[in-house]
Amino acid sequence: MNMREKNQLAFRLLRGVILALFVLFSLPVSYLAILLVFSPETFRGFICGLSALLFNISVVICIAAFYFNRRRRFFYTGGAMFLSTVLLLLVAYLLTPIGIAENGRIRSLFRGSAEYHRWSPANMVPEIDQLKLGTRIVASLDPIVTVKQSERIRRLFLNIYHKMRHDNDFNKLGSAVGLCYLDLFTGKRPDGHFYEYIPSHHGKRLPVVIFMHGSLGNFKGYMWCWKEFGDRNKFAVLAPTFGAGDWEKPGGVEAIQHILDYCGENPDIDEDRIYLAGVSNGAKGVTRAVLMLPAEKIKGIIYISPLLEDNLIMTKRFLIHCGNREIILLHGEADKRIPKHYIDTQVRYLRSNGINIKSAYYPGEDHFLMFSKWKNLETDIETWMKTNTAARRRAFEKHGDH
Repeated sequence: MNMREKNQLAFRLLRGVILALFVLFSLPVSYLAILLVFSPETFRGFICGLSALLFNISVVICIAAFYFNRRRRFFYTGGAMFLSTVLLLLVAYLLTPIGIAENGRIRSLFRGSAEYHRWSPANMVPEIDQLKLGTRIVASLDPIVTVKQSERIRRLFLNIYHKMRHDNDFNKLGSAVGLCYLDLFTGKRPDGHFYEYIPSHHGKRLPVVIFMHGSLGNFKGYMWCWKEFGDRNKFAVLAPTFGAGDWEKPGGVEAIQHILDYCGENPDIDEDRIYLAGVSNGAKGVTRAVLMLPAEKIKGIIYISPLLEDNLIMTKRFLIHCGNREIILLHGEADKRIPKHYIDTQVRYLRSNGINIKSAYYPGEDHFLMFSKWKNLETDIETWMKTNTAARRRAFEKHGDH
């Protein structure tokens, strides 16, 4: 074999390796793209899926063209598919919200290092489609979630997001889940993004719920739930975003401080009437916020399916910062991710140390309690708030008599 033949053989092998590697790495994307094409929730999701699928096919055709005599025909076919991909992506980009909704009742604000990228797949593919895709693969990635549970989770998400699609203010918002992906794949957690909801009011400063999201990001579905609560009870709601929701990691405390500073700047918000709420991993953020705030500013603490950290909860420092502030803890009895017996231990500790904590357990409910039983949670939280407000008023009046 002469040198020319050796070079030709090496070139063929190189082409084969490139083709095999591309096919290998594009398989997950192609799988998700096929799901988007054949089971989309939105038109934008469909065209994003179709564009990804056409792009992968176009690259395979162009690489494969080197193995056939009629290369020109293959290159033309691949080029036509690539051009179709570009046109579809352009349409998807034009349909994607600009993301920074400065007006309206619900706003998506960027006041730090976090940025909104309209061209990002995390924004071009609607959040409802992303969550639907996630529920289709979660059973194969998470040993706790079964196929049957993943189907249930999908129904819960879709029920909320189908309602949200009829609200123009929510439709104008971009998604924050891209910041979660950035955290998961690069370890970067820029801060400064948060959702804000201010219900209609007449100049009176409003109490505020600061809600900390859990793992996998700050879904708009969370704000949809809290919006209903804010409307009925005249509460402002702030929901800061911190990557994948690991509030104990570097930057978590700074993200919390950022939102607390904003409460002091906003004339619509009464910074002396703060309720802290968190779901799942968001409980880590709530606990840290408790340790950062003077007890008199905290009106109440709301833990939903919480991950409570013994090294913080079971400390004198936490007890001091809680003061006489009430806590409500809402949890599903069938939660396998955070078992009930784990929660019971911490509840008993807090009660034994004089903390007024109300716990409510929901039979048959799992870790997705906030989406499956939000109406029940909302009622329990409202009742708890009104009861505690009345109790504080009576205590104040009794103290005044003396």
